[in-house]
Amino acid sequence: MHVTEAVTSSPPRAAFSQLDSLIYDRLFVGVALSADQQMAARLFLSNLAQIQAKQDQAMVAANVRSTIDRLRLTQERDSSLLSLLTNDADRDVLTARLTSVPMGGGRRGRSGNPTGEVPAGPMGGPRSGGRGRVAGAGVSLQEVPVTDAIDDVLFGLLLNGISLAPEQDAAAHSILKTYRQKIVSALPDPMPFQLRLQGTADVVMRPESRAALLAILSNDADRAVVDSRIAVEVRVVNRQLPPPGR
Repeated sequence: MHVTEAVTSSPPRAAFSQLDSLIYDRLFVGVALSADQQMAARLFLSNLAQIQAKQDQAMVAANVRSTIDRLRLTQERDSSLLSLLTNDADRDVLTARLTSVPMGGGRRGRSGNPTGEVPAGPMGGPRSGGRGRVAGAGVSLQEVPVTDAIDDVLFGLLLNGISLAPEQDAAAHSILKTYRQKIVSALPDPMPFQLRLQGTADVVMRPESRAALLAILSNDADRAVVDSRIAVEVRVVNRQLPPPGR
């Protein structure tokens, strides 16, 4: 007699990282979920975390490229300004100032604190903004371009006390304005968070992700509790440079 044994194999259990569990616990502590709901929520959050990790890697690469571009543009600016001057004494003064003034651009700092983007040194950043709670359930990031007032500040820092003919003065302002505009273009576009811990209580995610996560729950009371722990990032962006002459 031949006996055939049926061998059944269960699918491999999903593995969740420590970060996955931390985010899950922050959102669902005190909320009772069925086994199916718990697994659905964990898988959903784990997938978002993986997308966020890939996005972070892409942003690091973009920031490296932006830094290289800003170095090149700064060298072009410095060379152009130095070529305007007609004597070694003025060039020595300008060279010393160029090495002491921070490179333009601005750095992006996005974390759990209320600051989204901050200017770098006296040059300022081409874009600035802030993040904070909006109506108790949101995070707002706004970007606005600076005007040519920053060019005047930099002109004073670099060329104050150096005698310039009218055409040299105009050329220097033009160089600084062109430099600022190129620096703005060289900054990488900010990527909206897919999933991020904020502070000690909230989790940041996109509006569509928030809706999908809340849909897993079966009653409004639980949805209200989880929703109170989600901060939705809302971006308002205005990248247009000021019109010429302003």
